[in-house]
Amino acid sequence: MIGGVKVVFLLCFALVSAVGGVHRALFGPRAQARKRLRTASRELTDGSVVTLTGVVRAKGDTMTAPLSGRQAVAFASSARLYDGVGRHRRIIDEFQQQEAVDFVLETKDGLVEIEATRAELAYAPEPLIPRKLDREQAFLTKAGCNVSARNGGFDEVVIEPGMKISVHGVVRIEVAGADSYRETGKRIVLSGHPAHPLTIGRPI
Repeated sequence: MIGGVKVVFLLCFALVSAVGGVHRALFGPRAQARKRLRTASRELTDGSVVTLTGVVRAKGDTMTAPLSGRQAVAFASSARLYDGVGRHRRIIDEFQQQEAVDFVLETKDGLVEIEATRAELAYAPEPLIPRKLDREQAFLTKAGCNVSARNGGFDEVVIEPGMKISVHGVVRIEVAGADSYRETGKRIVLSGHPAHPLTIGRPI
């Protein structure tokens, strides 16, 4: 009888977990970010909410993504520490680091400056293959954790120069000086807004 109750409990737990996973996939933060990217206008007018697609160009200094060592204008890195083995394995701690710098997006309509310091990345994190244990260990050490990196799982999203992406945000058109790279004398900027967070995702 006790065994039967345990089986029912495990089945219910699995069902709840599955429903939770489907709900996150359809309505979670990444799903909402993808929706913003898909549904916005493409019209470059002052104050408009748009999604633009183009190639990333560095505006100034780039950063080094901590786990992969790749040069980036934005990255999101994470680590998970586990306890137990097999089906009894569970996450006991997590660490995240996300950073971004302003960059330029080269679009079919010209260059657009992206104010990205508060960007949301609509990418599913991916494990690094092959792993770089020295970088993983340094990541944990910086987070104040002295556990071996071999006992953790790591993944990272990196937005790097030369990458084709889509960016969602609010357009701001400014009058530029005579030394502007735009012949029209206009500087086009894409930034975030409380109602429309700056969002970076795969090209659409």
